[in-house]
This record gives sequence, C-alpha cells and structure tokens, in this order.
Amino acid sequence: MLFLAFSVNLYCQPRIGATENQILTEFNNKKFEKGYDEEGNKWISCHNGLGKMIYYLNIENDVCLFCVLVPDNQEILNNIVQRYNEEYVIISDTEWKKYTSRGVMNILLMFKDNGYFFSYF
Repeated sequence: MLFLAFSVNLYCQPRIGATENQILTEFNNKKFEKGYDEEGNKWISCHNGLGKMIYYLNIENDVCLFCVLVPDNQEILNNIVQRYNEEYVIISDTEWKKYTSRGVMNILLMFKDNGYFFSYF
C-alpha cells in the first residue's frame, strides 16, 4: 500500500530551473506556503504525501535553484532510498545522480539536528 502511495504522490517533486509561477500552476491542487529563511532565501513549500517539499527560489527571477524534501517518517525515507537505488546512479549510501534530457540532478540524503532530508540540485 505504501508503494502505491509513494508512486502516486511523488507528482509534487523537484523542479530545478522552473519558475515559482510554473511550480504553482503545475501543482495547483496543492496548498503552498511562502516565505524567506533566516538568510533571506525565498521559498515556497507544500506537502506532497511523502513529506514537506520546499522549493528555494532565486530572488531576482523566481527560478528554483534547489529543493528539499523532508520525509514524514522513517518508513517513507527508506522507501525513497530504495527507489533511488533502483532508478538512479548510486554515488554513495547517501548520494545519487539523475540524468535527464535537461541535465544532471544531484540528490543528497542529509542528516541534521536529529532529522533527515533530501536535497536536490
């Protein structure tokens, strides 16, 4: 059942290079929050069924520079890692590369302050 939810709910995913408007339009069925972090970086975020997806935007042109996914729980984290191990080039236990027609996306699993998140750039 979780696999089904995982495959269906990953539609709100990283959109490196997309504008804020493109992200909001593509995922118009999601409720987004907006703000700035303590360093002044602009972000928009939504919950995608797996966790919180945060899109960090260039302030000058609102283009997504990188994304962060904070999984809701350990089971989802492990399922995401399993999927990445099957579909992407494994660089290490916590790093993958995804090659597409638009370029290369780097994916890092990071651990900080008793939590974990994926970073996409």
